[in-house]
Amino acid sequence: GTLWVESASGFHFLPPGESQFRSASKVEAQRVFSRARSMPGWYLSDDADLEMTDADGTQWKWSSEALQRTHHVTGQLKAVVEVPDKSHSFSGTVPYSMLQDMEGNVWIGTDLGLDQFRLGKFIPVPLPDGALVPAFVPGDHGDLWVGDSVRTSVHVDSTITRIPAAGPGVMSIFRDTDGAVWMAGDTGITRLKDGQASKIPLPRELLGASDAHGLGASFQALTMDGDKGLWLSVAKFGVFRWKDGVWTLHGGYHGLPSWPPLRLLADKSGRVWFTYPRNRVAKLDHGTVTNYTTADGLAVGNVLGIHVRGEQVWVSGDLGVAHLENGRFVTLHGAGGEAFRAASAIVETAAGDLWMDAARGVYRISADELREAQKNPTHSVAFDLFDQLDGLRGASMQLRPGPTLQLGSNGRLWDARVNGISFIDPDHIRRNTVPPTVSIEDLHVADADYPPTPGLALPKLTRSLHFDYTAPSLTRPDRLQFRYRLEGVDDDWQNAGNRRQAFYTNLGPGRYRFRVRAANEDGLWSEHDATFDFRIDPAFYQTWWFDVLCGFLAMGVLWLLYLMRLRQLSTRRHIRSAERERIARDLHDTLLQGVQGLQLRLQTWAVNKSLAVDLRHEMTDVASRTNEMLIDGRDRIIALRRSRMQPADFIASLNAKGDEYASTYRVEFVLTEAGEAPVLQPEVVTEALDIAHEALRNAFMHAAAKRIELFVGWRPEGLEVRVRDDGRGIDETILSDGGRAGHWGLIGMRERAASIGTRINLRRREERGTELLFLVPAHRIYAGTSWRLRGYLWRVWSKSMR
Repeated sequence: GTLWVESASGFHFLPPGESQFRSASKVEAQRVFSRARSMPGWYLSDDADLEMTDADGTQWKWSSEALQRTHHVTGQLKAVVEVPDKSHSFSGTVPYSMLQDMEGNVWIGTDLGLDQFRLGKFIPVPLPDGALVPAFVPGDHGDLWVGDSVRTSVHVDSTITRIPAAGPGVMSIFRDTDGAVWMAGDTGITRLKDGQASKIPLPRELLGASDAHGLGASFQALTMDGDKGLWLSVAKFGVFRWKDGVWTLHGGYHGLPSWPPLRLLADKSGRVWFTYPRNRVAKLDHGTVTNYTTADGLAVGNVLGIHVRGEQVWVSGDLGVAHLENGRFVTLHGAGGEAFRAASAIVETAAGDLWMDAARGVYRISADELREAQKNPTHSVAFDLFDQLDGLRGASMQLRPGPTLQLGSNGRLWDARVNGISFIDPDHIRRNTVPPTVSIEDLHVADADYPPTPGLALPKLTRSLHFDYTAPSLTRPDRLQFRYRLEGVDDDWQNAGNRRQAFYTNLGPGRYRFRVRAANEDGLWSEHDATFDFRIDPAFYQTWWFDVLCGFLAMGVLWLLYLMRLRQLSTRRHIRSAERERIARDLHDTLLQGVQGLQLRLQTWAVNKSLAVDLRHEMTDVASRTNEMLIDGRDRIIALRRSRMQPADFIASLNAKGDEYASTYRVEFVLTEAGEAPVLQPEVVTEALDIAHEALRNAFMHAAAKRIELFVGWRPEGLEVRVRDDGRGIDETILSDGGRAGHWGLIGMRERAASIGTRINLRRREERGTELLFLVPAHRIYAGTSWRLRGYLWRVWSKSMR
């Protein structure tokens, strides 16, 4: 934890927790550096050769103008010494210092600059002559068999052994279940077993086909089926099967496509898989050929890779990746629109992770993401992408040789690219364990920049702003991922990718907290969020007291409008009252006076003994009816002169009418009243009274009932009137037609009901008789304002409950 500095004036060190450097002698400094030789860190040796042992135990040494890195690898590849090739150009020729940062990168300071070395996730395989276009197959013990289009084939173990028997131009290598290695090159097919090499004759169709560049470039794939039959795919010729010393074109199976397959694979159940260009895969299952095409969902283009593990089948091509589900291929989608194009090889590990070698690099998809994609085909899987900065060598090899990605028996994953082979342990991937530290740099508002000072107050009416933030990373700054959130605006975290800015618009006054976090290239998130608290002061019309003032003003305006409305209604009421009194006077002075004179004349005739007896009786009946008309007219005039009708008058009128009909038709009549009786609107209650009278008349005249009930309910929602009898019940034809031809009682009742804002509900009772019901709304029939308000609130509550 002590920081040491060497300068022209000597050595200095800063102990942990202190802020002042101390001086040290050269002897003391060298003693400290000497102790560091056995520890991860850097030191300067006595002979001025720069050496360092990093945190992984790898030794770095610059001696005689050359840099050597010696690292120990588990397995057979041990103590590998690497010297940067001539393609690496150092910034200078004289080294001064060497340092490993906290993320594991090694830095070398020279006389002219600074060089960075990072240990990738893929570890390169040291080959004696390199490899231009390598073909390979892993062995059982972490070893590797490697062929090349130009160079001699080799076996890489604890030592590297050349295989001259295979000849040059080896483009296809296969290892069978017996451990024998088959190599197809310019000199033909070579079988290697227990250190012995033997040759297999080529099919007669290939004899004499070798050109100046050799035949090896045409070999595309090798495999062996469960019957020990060797399959060979040759470009431009087709696929052949060698069994019992005889080559057979297409293996004798006519169901296979006629052109040569790109890849061959024999799975553990004895099936042989063939992949072809233009979305075609064939399966040979113990003599039965099954072909898959675009009709079966296959849409990966040229099928360059295939992997079979049990019933799980994966294919890859230049257009994407797909898996076989219930006899159909389903395309795999990646997050962010990734299609996994140009995937030349595909492998599923024992843990269920999927690896693909493609033009962009090597993809890895976790088993959990794959299971989710199999449940939901539209799911976009998350993935890791490894490229040249992760240790991959050269560009991807798309067509030949292949497969370029293979899984060894020890779990190690090998990848071949132009100019080299590298490997990775899928279960122990080198990860950056240092979480990034996030910092907020600036806040930009309009043309002004503000430092992230806690409690910063921004100008009034600030609407738009943006933040600049970052997180230092010396390994893969391009793969940093950020998330941010503005508390008070965002409900959840916003994914920014590797963008280092956050923009916000349409902000209002208030207090805010901006939070940002980051993840390194391996998805490790920062331990602490960077936060910044600020506020936007309100303008005067954005304050709470301004809102309260506006509320009071609005309430005042509403109150004035309410008073104006009351005044308007009062004026209308007075006008209607005056008009009603004028009509009442006219009726009294004209019509009633005339009818009363007529009644007196009739009564005089009725007692005139000079008239016939029957005529005098008729005159008496007419006089009696005229008297009834006078009484009814007088009641109407009284009602017109009343500004407000009392509920008792309403009930008395109904009761009198019911008793009159009951005495005439000898039917029992019962009137029931319920609820609080408010003051009534005379115009509306008169219409309601007429409807009730007509309903009673119909019941007494047509129901043939023994009992007629009248219910009057004063409810918060309005006046309820119900007339019910126990008679024979109304005819269904009358209900459906809305009335009886030539009769206008029901029609008149409905018209009166519509005029006062209600409707007639007439139905035939289930047990017996007929029921008529109507409800006059409170705001129409009740005269008091409080009753109208209660009626309105009742309607609102009723709708909410429904």
